[in-house]
Amino acid sequence: MQNPRFRPAQRLRMPSAAASAIPQNKKLETYRLVFDLLKHLTTLSSGSILLLITLFEKVFKLSPPGYQLLFAFGGFFFSIVCSVVAMLLLAFNASDGALQGRDAGVFSWMASLGWCLFTIGVLFTLLAAAPSLV
Repeated sequence: MQNPRFRPAQRLRMPSAAASAIPQNKKLETYRLVFDLLKHLTTLSSGSILLLITLFEKVFKLSPPGYQLLFAFGGFFFSIVCSVVAMLLLAFNASDGALQGRDAGVFSWMASLGWCLFTIGVLFTLLAAAPSLV
């Protein structure tokens, strides 16, 4: 016989609306974090372009590199373009709750391409600066 004062604990059940809101909030928070990450990428690319202009004025006066600086500028510039396109897709579709279909594919390509182009810009900057700094 059970003592009425000591009943086994019952599991708390969430209402169905609250249970579905939790994954939605997690998804929106993930979108915010990805958006912030893309903002940082555009800031880094813009700063790198300014750094390249400064390097070109100060370091490369004696022997200006040819294609390395063009590839570095191009990598940083197109990294900014790809990141902005990805941020626009994310901003316009976050209110719907999810990136779906073609938008999800374009977003993933643009975000990945933005990071790859940023890396290419950094590598070509190093290639351009290495002979002048040695």
